[in-house]
Amino acid sequence: MPKEFKKHMMYGGGKSKMANSKSDHDKYKADGMDHTKPPGFKLREVNSPMLCWKTHKKVGMKDSPTYGASVQVNDCKKK
Repeated sequence: MPKEFKKHMMYGGGKSKMANSKSDHDKYKADGMDHTKPPGFKLREVNSPMLCWKTHKKVGMKDSPTYGASVQVNDCKKK
C-alpha cells in the first residue's frame, strides 16, 4: 500500500513553496528545490489578537489561505 502524501514545505533559491500534492512535489524538485530549510529562514507571522472579529477568538495560528505555509495567520473560531 503506497504512503499517503503529506503536504510539506520545499526550499530553494531563497524561496519556499508548499507542496500540496505529489505533482507539486515533483515539479518543485525538478526546479531544484528540496526539503532542506536554509539557515536563518523564518516564517513571516501575522500575530495580532485584533485581527479576529469581535464575535470570534484566537485559538492558534494557521497557514495563510493566500500565501500558504510561508505566512502564518490567526486561527479565529466563533466564541
